[in-house]
Amino acid sequence: MDQPKPTVVKVLKTVDEAPGIKSVYVSYDKNLIQFKAGQSFLLYPGYSSEPNLYHPFSNASSPTEDFLLFTTRIREESSFKQTMNKLQVGDEVGIVGPGPPKFVLPEETRTDIVFLGGGIGITPFRSMAKFVTDSNSEYRITLLYSSRTPQEIIYRNLWEELEKTNSNLKVVHTISRPDESEGWDGKTGRIDAGLIRETVRDLNDTIFYICGPPGLVRALNEMLMLIRIDVHNVRVESFSGYGS
Repeated sequence: MDQPKPTVVKVLKTVDEAPGIKSVYVSYDKNLIQFKAGQSFLLYPGYSSEPNLYHPFSNASSPTEDFLLFTTRIREESSFKQTMNKLQVGDEVGIVGPGPPKFVLPEETRTDIVFLGGGIGITPFRSMAKFVTDSNSEYRITLLYSSRTPQEIIYRNLWEELEKTNSNLKVVHTISRPDESEGWDGKTGRIDAGLIRETVRDLNDTIFYICGPPGLVRALNEMLMLIRIDVHNVRVESFSGYGS
């Protein structure tokens, strides 16, 4: 089945978020494109020159913002990622979407939510956390975010700002390579059952969201099953084709 014709938008700016991590901000018309926080798009990064090069891509921006935000780890072996890395202000990209609303906030706002992510898997959580904060929603959110080093924490300044603004948002960073992390005095290691039990108020009345590359998603999902989290309370977004 042929994909719909992409909507052509322009690059507003690019930002190096962390070592090897790049963000691309693009314009969009809110009258033509509406989305829920957490929804993804098909992204054609070099639509004018490479119209057949595209991938499903998580959108990190909130509907309250006036741009779409795509953040990725740049890989030398990926033609898609290299095309994104070369984008400059004013370049045209194509988007199709949003995709199905399968990884979005629940309808009931008085809900405890835990986001579990590592590395680039943070992107839809930025979208949802920013939306909840901007709209003064009543969701109670805890983000458990694993990075290799403090320098690799994506959107670090924004998490600090959102946590100060939103009393219902708690951000917990854990560093998996503390021996490479000078001056880090926070939590270390990967996200595990102990960290979840320590930070989650009620395991049986919480919705868990997991996002990241397939290996991480699988490990976190298995861990939740081991601590007997109801499968109906787990939402999963796996970045298949992560390295392509």
